[in-house]
Amino acid sequence: MYKASIEALSNRLVLKGFGDGTFKPEKSITRAEFAAILNRSLGILPGSDQSTSQFEDVKKGAWYEKDIDSAVFAGLITGYSPTSFKPDQTITHQEMIVMLVRAYEYVHADSVNATGIATPAALKLPEWFIPAYQKAIQEGILLSGGDPFTFHPAQTATRQESAYLLHRLLEILVFI
Repeated sequence: MYKASIEALSNRLVLKGFGDGTFKPEKSITRAEFAAILNRSLGILPGSDQSTSQFEDVKKGAWYEKDIDSAVFAGLITGYSPTSFKPDQTITHQEMIVMLVRAYEYVHADSVNATGIATPAALKLPEWFIPAYQKAIQEGILLSGGDPFTFHPAQTATRQESAYLLHRLLEILVFI
């Protein structure tokens, strides 16, 4: 169910596998990895913003340093604090949705806020996440039913789930 999205993004050099030639679709995805694929999907070149990391836990010269700086500069992702990014921490479904919505808004600066979209009480969504959830439903990033991806707010996102939703976003944006 996720294979077509993985192949489409791999063919466009958005996704990369591991050195052993595998993709490891069910492996969780980290904040640094997701920042990198968001940049590649939107054509944001790492380091093109001339910024330097303010995060103490983003190691100078690490493979993800410039990707994180560029994604933060573009407003796609934020740190946990002004000095902490947690690049190796895995992301949850709700964190992934927030970043995908920000990527949508990066492309569509004239985007309007979602209104009138019901938020299921059973999901017990945190207040900070509700606007992103509503926007994701409004724009079709999240579907309300019949989708292979099942949204569970606090569940750790996998590489295949991130590929699937990112592929959907790029179709919505008419990038692919």
